[in-house]
Amino acid sequence: MELAPDGLGTADRRSTLTQRSRDQTETIALGDGQRALGTSSRGSSQQVAAAGAWTSATTYAAQLRWYETPNCLTVEVTVDGRRANGTARLKVSFGPTDLGELTGAVT
Repeated sequence: MELAPDGLGTADRRSTLTQRSRDQTETIALGDGQRALGTSSRGSSQQVAAAGAWTSATTYAAQLRWYETPNCLTVEVTVDGRRANGTARLKVSFGPTDLGELTGAVT
């Protein structure tokens, strides 16, 4: 998973969340102060509303809500120098809701 808050590394300066699996890469635009509407193709194609914001000087939170479902993904990342640590969790799931810790580097 890759989070680009404030459009870092994107041509149009929009924040994005990129999810990667073995066979698929998907990037979803995140609205700033409002939802950005898009389509998620993970599994079946579904519309998604997504937004993100800095909740403190070092923490960025993003939330994705799929249309016509109760599903909501929240990703929260805290930056400490060149390190980034975070969590990902689902509000509704028929399995685990805590998707574990995220670790990475600021590039």
